[in-house]
Amino acid sequence: MAAPDATQFVFTFTNRDVDALNAESRHVRHDRGEPAESDLRLVTKHWPANFPLRDQVQFTDALKPPRICDADVGTITAIDPKHRGHSGTARLRP
Repeated sequence: MAAPDATQFVFTFTNRDVDALNAESRHVRHDRGEPAESDLRLVTKHWPANFPLRDQVQFTDALKPPRICDADVGTITAIDPKHRGHSGTARLRP
């Protein structure tokens, strides 16, 4: 990759393609030494998925209490070990 610190965001047309691209990008990140146990496992709208620290995510529904809007983009900044990777924090882009 020419600029490994640059922000990367991938868009696809189908959820199946999203899943395949996310799985491949996680393999690359884990091959670089990022531990798999740092993944945050969440049940998404479509199926359970893993999100490692610093992963960028796009929300596809509005969540009123945390003030998340459909299409908001955020970065996973923390994973709560007390909940075995099922709870975490994301910082939304301004």
